[in-house]
Amino acid sequence: MIHLCIQNLFSPRPIVGGEGPTVSLTSFGPRVRWTFLTLEAIGCGSRLPKRIILWLSSEDFQRGLPRSLSRLKKRGLEVPDCDDLGPHKKYYPYVSSADSNFDSPLVTADDDIDYSHSWLASLLRSHETDPEAVICHRGRVVMLSANGLEPYSGWPLAEGQQPVGHLMATGAGGVLYPGEMLHALRARGDGFRELCPRADDIWLHQTALRSGVPVRLVHEGREEIRTFAVTQRWSLKHENVRDHGNDAHGRAS
Repeated sequence: MIHLCIQNLFSPRPIVGGEGPTVSLTSFGPRVRWTFLTLEAIGCGSRLPKRIILWLSSEDFQRGLPRSLSRLKKRGLEVPDCDDLGPHKKYYPYVSSADSNFDSPLVTADDDIDYSHSWLASLLRSHETDPEAVICHRGRVVMLSANGLEPYSGWPLAEGQQPVGHLMATGAGGVLYPGEMLHALRARGDGFRELCPRADDIWLHQTALRSGVPVRLVHEGREEIRTFAVTQRWSLKHENVRDHGNDAHGRAS
């Protein structure tokens, strides 16, 4: 973490470049001041995105950017404001924008992860093999019973390189969405506001199912996901897993 802080203070190196995908993420409240750690980690990767967009709610945006993000803007970061859509800010303002074209995939990231050097490169290698699929570093197998969905806490982490039935991509590891999925999300609109306001993984999974877009794990195997401890005081995980928020959203959608 210290090396990322030093890099943010002194490095002039761009965090974007080339013809890669767009990387999109969001943050909120006190976590905004620490988002630079994840952005610096992405900027250290062996493959750089062509754009990195950090979406902030209008309320967070009006508070002003911390100096760490202002420095990153000089190195290629984009920080637009948008409606407060909770975790859906990481993708929906992009797919709903008339200015967005879907010639290249969109990769979503979480704002509290120390992404590895090969994180984006391995997503892109798998995309080249399965260009029509959603590609994820981590997913869970949706478990069904005679009564419907099993509790989310019992959905096991997916393993292996073959397609998995009922595989739901989970956002923390980063997810690559191909053009067909982006068009489907745009067409489906913002029904998540009522059905899944705090559970973007559930809404995205449903959209993939309805659109016939397959979901795959990266071919190189699941990598360890390391969070920045300083960010964990403010996390949706407490609401969606511990308090069974994902179960309620899954039934509603």
